[in-house]
Parts: sequence; C-alpha cells; structure tokens
Amino acid sequence: GSRRNALLRWCQQAISAYPNVELTNFSSSWADGKALCYLLANFYPEKINAESISSLSAEECIKLALDVGMRVGVDVQLSADAILCNERPDWALVMKYILNIYYLVSAQG
Repeated sequence: GSRRNALLRWCQQAISAYPNVELTNFSSSWADGKALCYLLANFYPEKINAESISSLSAEECIKLALDVGMRVGVDVQLSADAILCNERPDWALVMKYILNIYYLVSAQG
C-alpha cells in the first residue's frame, strides 16, 4: 500500500549517500544486512561506522544492525536467522522493524 511505499522512500532517501545499496522492497533488498546497517548508520553515526559496512559479511551486518537497533531502543523482535535463512526474508517482519526505527528517529526530531 501507499504507507509501505512511503516508508520505502524514506529508507531510500536515508541511505542515498551510500553507494551500491539498491532498495526496491522490504524483502530481498534487506537480505544481506547492509541496507539495515546503512540506515542505522545514517541516524546513529556514533554507533555504526558506515565506512566499515561494505567489508562485513551478511551475518556480521545483520548481527551488528540488530545489536545497534536494540541499543537505540528498537522495540521489535527480529532474529538474525529470520533474515539470514533465505534470500527473501519475510517483508512484514522487516517492514515492522524498519517502521520502529522510523518512529524512534521521528520522536527524536
């Protein structure tokens, strides 16, 4: 729906400064964890060094992103396995997680 498209656009704008990350959906685009790391690095640069993300494996990216998410207050349970287990993670789970990041960032103004 339109809410989903608006959230995807918000994500695309947030990571537009970082090369080589193409966001077209809430499933396969997030499977290697890089988009999630870049999204968090954009809003919490003191917690994730964006320069180091490209050299990390998918598992390292996802674990880093989920760890930082937890530390900044993301209140949605998402396991690394849920993302790593296939090339197309459940878009509803991923979107719920990202929506929580959106609410956190918006609340901080």
